[in-house]
Amino acid sequence: MDDCACDDYIGSTGFDWDPAGGWLNVWFHGVSGADNDGTILFPLYIVEPQGFTVTFDVTETSMGKNIVEAGRSATILDYQNGISEPPVSGNGDDLNLTDYRIPENTENNTVTNRSECGEFIEYIIYQDGVQIATSSSTDYSVTGLENDTEFCFTVTASYVEGESEASNDACATPMAPSMSVSTDAISDTLMPGESSGHEFTVENTGGLPFEYAVTVAPSGVRGLLGIEIMTDNYPSETTWDLQDGDGNVIETGGPLADPATLYQWEVWLFTSGDYTWTIYDAYGDGICCAYGEGWYNLFVDGEPAGSGGEFGSSESVDLSIGEGGGGVDWLSLSAESGSLDPGEADEIEVLMNSADLEEGTYDAYIVVSTYFSEHVIAVQMVVDDGVGIADGGVIPDVFALHQNFPNPFNPVTALPYDVPEIADVKIDIYNLLGQKVRSLVTGEHEPGFYRATWNGKNDRGALVTTGVYIYQITARSNATGEAAFTETRKLVLMK
Repeated sequence: MDDCACDDYIGSTGFDWDPAGGWLNVWFHGVSGADNDGTILFPLYIVEPQGFTVTFDVTETSMGKNIVEAGRSATILDYQNGISEPPVSGNGDDLNLTDYRIPENTENNTVTNRSECGEFIEYIIYQDGVQIATSSSTDYSVTGLENDTEFCFTVTASYVEGESEASNDACATPMAPSMSVSTDAISDTLMPGESSGHEFTVENTGGLPFEYAVTVAPSGVRGLLGIEIMTDNYPSETTWDLQDGDGNVIETGGPLADPATLYQWEVWLFTSGDYTWTIYDAYGDGICCAYGEGWYNLFVDGEPAGSGGEFGSSESVDLSIGEGGGGVDWLSLSAESGSLDPGEADEIEVLMNSADLEEGTYDAYIVVSTYFSEHVIAVQMVVDDGVGIADGGVIPDVFALHQNFPNPFNPVTALPYDVPEIADVKIDIYNLLGQKVRSLVTGEHEPGFYRATWNGKNDRGALVTTGVYIYQITARSNATGEAAFTETRKLVLMK
């Protein structure tokens, strides 16, 4: 009933049900009380609708003085849960139907098989109150979170009728492992027989402990594998892996996320031998060309090593990494392994030694590896006796010592000087106290224009402090045996 006077009256109700025929007939007889306006409310609840058309046929209804026409049909249209009073007009007062729960299809007036909340669209995921994604599945993975930081998530359901209330907060602090290495490159210029020390730091910046290994690899190993994949229309079907010669999977990639998008990876392979790279398609139709123009390319040290895109469930490319250029006897480490708890760090010392090496450039790699990542440090050592002829074929008229350049300098500067005749030449570097810190040049020179280089280190291979230094040239003539030239200049080392 529609009022609170408690004087409305429904005399009798009943229903007829025919499952085979697919219909349900509900009837009642009712009388409106004196305090009512002639309206009788009839609540109808339909739980778990099964796709029936719902109609109301008024066959005989008495409302005060008026009689609604017998046999008139009133069909429910376009009303959702919580909305009442679809009017049914006649020659008498209104017949109101209210408080029903009938999710209906408005095109054919049939009840669709939906939840009581409405027609579901998708879930909406919120991170710390900000929407980050939607999903039609009950599973969703969040990536790119910062370690040791708490994040809270809620989920709502989106329906045609609107968005549900949020779920309870689900909070968590990710503790994935993470490693930081302090440098990507180490380089130095040494005189023959000289050595120098360097260092780098390995730090645990994540939330879990881990072990690491440090190895030295010669640059002669062909080892940089480049991978390019252009996805098709179904990128989540695409994955790849890389196996060594024993069949162990050493790298993986995918499933991928975005269609028609170029993905790239670089993988260092420091061990010579055979490898196999395989691309997979979960649906079995490759990445070209029925559902998009996908493709892949492989490169080893920049040279093409494989390509494709039209395959079934998988396609493999065999790779061979050649032998390196021998050992790296000139480079040594203070440690080859370690373990770190969160927040801890280790300092690894690196020693370069040019003993027994000819002048030239020497390259190698230091690889810091864990079970979850790898960091590569490029190492270069230049062995140079510090003397070179600047202008071959031209003979200067007089001895000269020129100003170094650059000045101030860090870490290396050039000291030009001229020798007009065969002579024994010495260039020494002193601090302002007159103490010799470096014997830079010693030996017989043919006539010519020369340059010496200084890397800011003393005779023991240690870096000197910032400041002003004096460099002096002394030349003794081979023809007379007497000192032919001496000159002094200043230079400035800045750090």
